[in-house]
Amino acid sequence: MRVAILSDTHDRLDRIRKAMELIRRMKIKVGIHLGDFVSPFVVKELDFEKLYGVFGNNDGDRDMLRKKFQEKGWDVDKGPRVIELENRKILLMHEPHMLDAFVESGMFRIILYGHTHRLEVKKGKPMIINPGELAGWTSKRSSFVVLELSNLEYEVIYL
Repeated sequence: MRVAILSDTHDRLDRIRKAMELIRRMKIKVGIHLGDFVSPFVVKELDFEKLYGVFGNNDGDRDMLRKKFQEKGWDVDKGPRVIELENRKILLMHEPHMLDAFVESGMFRIILYGHTHRLEVKKGKPMIINPGELAGWTSKRSSFVVLELSNLEYEVIYL
């Protein structure tokens, strides 16, 4: 199963639409969003069969974000939180607080975080991924990561 990993969309609708166009072409059905959607209207632009998310520090109306997720049958909550896909325990968080402790715990196969707006992929156990910022506001680069869960091969996609 391939998943698209996004973070820090910050209401940048043109970038979200471009990313979703690519994700649809790649036939990716499952997404993970690591926070900083910012406004609930962003959820309308996301097009997945299933989307898992965590709130970021810039997400204002969390109740409405949660409602928009629930209307689509998706799942968003505060982080850090754990999901399991393809028998792999995955930790989702926005801010990388306690990242070292989570790594050292050995409890997770994959740790995903956002917040820094800097792309980072570290293979190993656990695999650590920050997909960078989709919005491109601070880094001037819009990116997301596609991860194949069966073999943990990944591709960084730049818009």
